[in-house]
Amino acid sequence: MSHRSDSGLVRRLVFTAATSVALGTALGILASSRPGESALGATPLLLGQVLFVSLSLSRGRVWDTRGLWWTLVACGLTISILGLAGMVAKPTTLSPVLSAVFSHIRGILPFAIERFPDTFHPNVIAATLLILSPYAWFAVPASRRLGSMTLCMASWVTSAAMVTVLALTQSRGALLGLGCALIVMASMERPRLLIPIFVALALATSTALVAMRKEPLMDALFASDPTQGWAWRMDMWRVALRMAGDMPLSGVGFGRFKAVQTALYPLPLGEAANHAHNLLLQIVLDTGFLGLLGTCLALALACSRAARALRGSLLARCLSRACLCSIAALFVHGVLDAASWGHKGAWVMWAVFGLAVAVGRDRDVLDVGS
Repeated sequence: MSHRSDSGLVRRLVFTAATSVALGTALGILASSRPGESALGATPLLLGQVLFVSLSLSRGRVWDTRGLWWTLVACGLTISILGLAGMVAKPTTLSPVLSAVFSHIRGILPFAIERFPDTFHPNVIAATLLILSPYAWFAVPASRRLGSMTLCMASWVTSAAMVTVLALTQSRGALLGLGCALIVMASMERPRLLIPIFVALALATSTALVAMRKEPLMDALFASDPTQGWAWRMDMWRVALRMAGDMPLSGVGFGRFKAVQTALYPLPLGEAANHAHNLLLQIVLDTGFLGLLGTCLALALACSRAARALRGSLLARCLSRACLCSIAALFVHGVLDAASWGHKGAWVMWAVFGLAVAVGRDRDVLDVGS
């Protein structure tokens, strides 16, 4: 396929994906019982569509791919620092010293925490850091390529900070996603490890299927909140599937999951949650199957273009690997949670998709000017 026809196909796929998500979001807003609140809540997602299209289809130096890379790393460090204010929001136990430190940090930022409570929740912080941390990991070899020890040391420090704060969030789903990202990174760095990794994953999956019959074990592994154990989570998924089947076109209204679920689909166990605790289910419930189709198309396009850049220049290889690790971690985490969707940072996922498409386009020229 020629470069021109390849670019034309990518352009059409990008517009199709973004248009599907935007239309699904519009239908979700129209179906909402509170369209004003839904429209406000959907703003970060619509911003993400703009970023996705702009990054994917930009030409020349309108978007500096390397510049956005370092911007994502800087965002990760900033979130690591500010995110400490949300570390005492979960009912699990921290050491008394850490609890006192985090409570003091919360006291410094009371206005921000009251204004953006979802943004400072540990699960949201964990989801965002999970998406951004691979960019700090692969910034280390990229910094060496650029000959900057300052950037290299900054990348090491940022990587350590992001992983440390991610661990402090106590998010089981995020830690599972982190493990997946590390496995993907190892398999790309050492292809000979692919077969042992797949064997280990097959054994782990088999063990997990057996363990699912043992509720206390699953609670210990995946339920960070004692009031929302594994049985509750399974009930939540069954209810969410019913809701998606009943309202496939528009969903239940963007951001209205809890209100609709409480009124029409009561849970057999426990209390309602703000979301479906599964990323793909939540996308359907907010934007209908049209939004899910657009998201899956964007995901497939991002993965294929990032994989194409694995054969490009050194910086392109580093950045494409960061994109693939980030996407893998995002969707593994999304099996158990939807904290990367429906909040102020919902645009981050779409920036990653757009960056993956961009690095596939710039794979041979990313080193120019370094």
